[in-house]
Amino acid sequence: MSLSVVIARGILSEVQRQGHDPYALLAQAQIERKRLLDFNETLSMAEFEPLLTGAIAVTEDLGLGLSVGVHAPITMWQIVGHAMLAQRTLRHAFKVLQRYSAL
Repeated sequence: MSLSVVIARGILSEVQRQGHDPYALLAQAQIERKRLLDFNETLSMAEFEPLLTGAIAVTEDLGLGLSVGVHAPITMWQIVGHAMLAQRTLRHAFKVLQRYSAL
């Protein structure tokens, strides 16, 4: 499984918004900055996990995913985000996420 760099960019944006250096976090996770420029690029779970773990550690925000979601534009979540927004309830939104997240 892999994740779009768009998700990583959202996490780094939140890290910066909370007053921390996102580039230090990238270096710690051993991810080259230039990879984040290509929206078609993906990160493996082995690459993404240290980034996320480091972001939670540096921000001390156990709800980092929620913080990212609150401050991120819906376009960060691409088409799946738009499909989730169209749902009547949070339960339906999660079903859509489960169904289409592999895209």
